[in-house]
Amino acid sequence: MSKKLPLLILVFFFTYFFTLILNDGFMGTDEYWTGITRYVPAQTQTPFNILKSDDVKSPTQILPLLATSKLSLSLGIQSPYHQYRFVQIFWALVCTGLLLLCLFYYLNPQEMLWAVVVFTFYCAAPFAFTRPMYESLSAPFVLLSALALMKHLSTLKTRHLMISVVAITLAYCFRPQTGIAALGLLGMSLAYSSKKQFFLAALLGLIFFISLGFVDLWILGEWHKSLKDILIYNVKFGATYSVQPWYFYITLSILILMLPFFISRGFLKILRKNFASQRIFWIYIVLILGLHSLFPQKWERFALPVLPLFLLILSHWIKDFWQQGSKIRISILAAIHLLLLIPASFFPAQKNLIEMSLYLNEQPQITNLYRMNKNPEWITEVFILRKDYQWIEISSLPQELQCSDRVIMNEKDFEALPPSGFVVDQVFQTNLIEKLSYRMNPSKNIRRTPLYLLKSKNC
Repeated sequence: MSKKLPLLILVFFFTYFFTLILNDGFMGTDEYWTGITRYVPAQTQTPFNILKSDDVKSPTQILPLLATSKLSLSLGIQSPYHQYRFVQIFWALVCTGLLLLCLFYYLNPQEMLWAVVVFTFYCAAPFAFTRPMYESLSAPFVLLSALALMKHLSTLKTRHLMISVVAITLAYCFRPQTGIAALGLLGMSLAYSSKKQFFLAALLGLIFFISLGFVDLWILGEWHKSLKDILIYNVKFGATYSVQPWYFYITLSILILMLPFFISRGFLKILRKNFASQRIFWIYIVLILGLHSLFPQKWERFALPVLPLFLLILSHWIKDFWQQGSKIRISILAAIHLLLLIPASFFPAQKNLIEMSLYLNEQPQITNLYRMNKNPEWITEVFILRKDYQWIEISSLPQELQCSDRVIMNEKDFEALPPSGFVVDQVFQTNLIEKLSYRMNPSKNIRRTPLYLLKSKNC
């Protein structure tokens, strides 16, 4: 089995590398508005303008990305888009490298072999772990904290406990909600470590927590202001959008783990066999997703910090089922993930928005953009360095266009209003998954259609 491991690691690297190179997309609107727009263009962003007065993001979330963006500028990268790509590539290498290092250091060769298989071919993993979103950036540190704590409980060596504290602190920096896992860390330490070790862990965690409050004091003028703001915001406004039932993350967890594939007479035996060694994983998962379940606002991406823990649990289940002879069942599961992996990893998300922005940035002759029916609602304007253009809202086609004018519309409007007197200048396509999303639910996915840029046929 161990002879296969180097080959699988190579496949892991190639899968993540090509995902990173071929897919410049981002997961959703929040990643753009509360992420990308804060650290590019590096020419204008500073630590003191990355947060708005009504913001609930923490400076510790954005400052590492801003520092990376500034580094790209110092290396001569002027384009905001290429600054974004530099940040994306830099942090993807950090995160995927840390994931692999965690598996290598804390798992035995057979466990690592199955874990690498799952981390490579699980359909959502390569895309999720190569995006500079806060949830994705916290995920490797949550994994490191859980594995280091597990190692500490088996060896009672202090250094592993200290590594666990440092790791969950770094996870907290990128995604403050993951800090709730520290309760599980301290609880297990209190139950199984020496009193001295527990005191050291609690003291180190307290020092980190107090120190991080001074980052808020420096940027926002108040100690731990962002932490208080996010709590108040979720209580007051969490019910205004993306409201989901309390059991949302239970259902999502069942989906992530592909649980129906494992229902069998021997499954409870496998569950009991692995639970003792994986209890830290389950404690972290319950605490982090349980915290998110307390608020009405729920998104699938909030589960990304614990996705590596789910994947390790899944890797043990797959290993046991495979060794027990359920190879057809696991082969079907692998085929489904491979089928989804290709479009999810190698075809850019938000391709239409990004490509339109890059096109406009390179076309200084275009000064007026007529937007049909307020679609698209937005584009990635931070990738456009020039600002000598304007948006003009319309609900019907203008009688004529100047050569410096363009009309932008989605596919639905383009098909409903066949343009006469105009020609298609450019079509900005979407990827396969976005096309399917639109076909299955047009009303909710109108922004996932191709964008049509029209010009006068006289130009």
